[in-house]
Amino acid sequence: MVPLINLRRFYCLEGETPERAILVYVKGAEKEGCFFIDSIYEQKRIVVKNLPALLGAGFRSRTGICGCSIMGSGRVCAALDTEIIISKYEKEGSYGG
Repeated sequence: MVPLINLRRFYCLEGETPERAILVYVKGAEKEGCFFIDSIYEQKRIVVKNLPALLGAGFRSRTGICGCSIMGSGRVCAALDTEIIISKYEKEGSYGG
């Protein structure tokens, strides 16, 4: 059994999960789990830039956001550290906030 994490609930985003949400299975070096996401923008290799220090030393461990990239359209894409998100979810026993 693996954790099933709704990213809308994990990040306390307003709105309901769409009826046709996508389930994505991820497996890292130590953790694996499934994520409910609203949609996939596109699949491609991207260059992830580290986040600036002004966000604070614990930003990555608090949010699971490890960097960002700018897509060809100019939209900003957040890169998630799925192992941190899964660990945080498991530690809090659900969506502890």
